[in-house]
Amino acid sequence: DVPGRQGRLGRCLKSAPSSGDDAKSTPRKKRTRTAVPAVPAAVSRFRQMLPSAHALLRWPLFVVACLVITVVLVLYFAIRAAIHASEWLCAPASTRRARSWMLRAATAREYKAAAQEMDRANN
Repeated sequence: DVPGRQGRLGRCLKSAPSSGDDAKSTPRKKRTRTAVPAVPAAVSRFRQMLPSAHALLRWPLFVVACLVITVVLVLYFAIRAAIHASEWLCAPASTRRARSWMLRAATAREYKAAAQEMDRANN
């Protein structure tokens, strides 16, 4: 037991700043909570029936995020494919010939010669 303190419901006393055994004790101020307005039982039951915003929005937001990511990836690969096709189709004949030589090269020397030919074709 701590001297100067009573149980949970009793008053809590603290020592005065003076020294000695005859120090006077003053009661400590009780902490007060701000009053929360009472909610009628019907409103409380109604609030319990409603789902939270997290429960309502979790899956729709997840689906929207997945759709956005999917659309961005599809657009990215579609643009890459269009650029690749345009480079392949719109290239001059000399560039296409050099590219095919590079693809058919069996040795590093053949590949280097085809690459130099392609550099000359593309300036």
